[in-house]
Amino acid sequence: MAPQTMALESARALDAAEYRDLIERLERLYGKKFEVTRRVDRRSPSAAWRLLIGDRRIDANRSPAASMRSARATPHTDLRKLMD
Repeated sequence: MAPQTMALESARALDAAEYRDLIERLERLYGKKFEVTRRVDRRSPSAAWRLLIGDRRIDANRSPAASMRSARATPHTDLRKLMD
């Protein structure tokens, strides 16, 4: 099966470890591989990031690692509601 496309927008460039951790978590969560397009939007709040996966939009105001937990996001889910 071909990887699903995903767009990752963040207020700052994620370092290699943050990026790898986020993508690995999402691949485990969704049970699929992603082909990721990254974009930095410096106008966003300092820790903000957004994922666009098909028709799903996931927004957060914290680092990706702090925002993820083992729950499936629904369309337009705010990951702050999913945090531990």
